[in-house]
Amino acid sequence: SVMIYLALNSLPQYQQELESTDILDNITISRDAYAIPYISAENNSDSLFALGYAHAQDRLWQMVLLRRIAQGRLSEIIGADGLESDMLMRTLGIYSSAKDSETEQTETTLKLLNSYSNGINFFIKQISKSSMGRGSPEFFLFTPKLSPWRPADSIALLKLLAFQSTNK
Repeated sequence: SVMIYLALNSLPQYQQELESTDILDNITISRDAYAIPYISAENNSDSLFALGYAHAQDRLWQMVLLRRIAQGRLSEIIGADGLESDMLMRTLGIYSSAKDSETEQTETTLKLLNSYSNGINFFIKQISKSSMGRGSPEFFLFTPKLSPWRPADSIALLKLLAFQSTNK
């Protein structure tokens, strides 16, 4: 059926060669029998690009969902059940704090965060361009538009995870 075809085409394609103007040297992402990625790169920026790409291949849905939670925008995709979470996140200001934190990063840190974002965005562009479903089967249940990933998104996820790890 069409749904099975689309879902299967949303699964990561690990055997491929790609080119990007965002990388300086060759990068290799190899995977073992359990699909655990191993990254080989000549510099930190390329390593972070590859890490962002691998994360997006394997966890794009989870990343987008957590970003929406941190932004206080969960109810946009799940409806009224997300309102309480949205009110809490907006009251805490996790995402606005992350945007403020982005501007306070050192040049080196911001460069690395941008490289990581570029890897994620490369995967998002690839699934759009290559008609690879939506990059994750879960996206067929919801129809959120995928906005580009930015450094503040990564910082927001770290702040969200830190908040969820506290017991007070």
